[in-house]
Amino acid sequence: MATPSVNNYILGRGSLYWSSYDPVLNTYSIERHLGNAKEVSIAMGVTKLDHYSAMAGLKAKDKSVISQIAPTIGFTLEEFEEENWKLLTFGQATNVTQTADDSNSVVIASPVKGQVYPLGFRSIQTKRLTVGTVTNGPFQAGETITGGTSTATAVVRQVLVAQGQLIVDTVAGTFQVAETITGGTSSATAPVNAIPTPVTGLVVVKSTVGSTYYTASDYSINAGLGEITILADSTISGSITVYFGVAGVTYTTISALTRLVQEGKLRFASNNPEGGQYELTAWRTQVSPDGDTALIGDDWGSMKFTAEVLSDVLNHPTSPYMDLIVS
Repeated sequence: MATPSVNNYILGRGSLYWSSYDPVLNTYSIERHLGNAKEVSIAMGVTKLDHYSAMAGLKAKDKSVISQIAPTIGFTLEEFEEENWKLLTFGQATNVTQTADDSNSVVIASPVKGQVYPLGFRSIQTKRLTVGTVTNGPFQAGETITGGTSTATAVVRQVLVAQGQLIVDTVAGTFQVAETITGGTSSATAPVNAIPTPVTGLVVVKSTVGSTYYTASDYSINAGLGEITILADSTISGSITVYFGVAGVTYTTISALTRLVQEGKLRFASNNPEGGQYELTAWRTQVSPDGDTALIGDDWGSMKFTAEVLSDVLNHPTSPYMDLIVS
């Protein structure tokens, strides 16, 4: 396009793509969109070696040659997802599968008020069984109940008399609505109004002294992260046991600083609302985080990176650094 022309002005927009390189197989992965990039920039990184004549009173530059080429691509990402986290932390990912289980317990020795304690699991939930009128009761915590028709069993962890509910774990079999359950120790009986249902964030906290149960005024639960916090005004004293179940979930653990070389191909494709379009492909780059990443802030979070563009003369002898297509 001829110059000068206002049609040559651009308002930069576009997408950035990454293909990681496997040096053992000498292959690239499937190209991945890096998500919304609020900034993408390029610097040629040319260093010159200057020569000055010393034949007169003032030194005069009489020659300048390029002595070093170190181009870079800078970019800032805004999508905090697994693959971008791996680039930021030099990490490798492992998929973890947590199997659903309703019978877990953790002992916390002498818990400190205000302290957060991880339970070692995620997605905390515990089963609650709703019953009708209890006879020969009450049911007792710690006893095993059995369904009269289904022969299903469960261990009672807490008896909520006012609500007509039993908090249970170690459930075996399938209880049936309207069947009668019987306590193994207490001989209490009651009809089942609703079968055991997982309740997110529900746990049973028991002291080692007198089998005392504490209410949620003494603690709080972060169900997703699997943490219990002993509240500052809690009446808990001495060691406690936390009984709980967990949902079946899959999550990813990223081991940081275990993949210190992050090499691959970067491609930027413009989508400019004003001006021409262009596509830049850097064949071989090494990507590193650039600066700090705020985990708490008053603006949208972002990850800042710098990609060093390396020479790939073996595969691209006529253009070893990058190609730029202008249209």
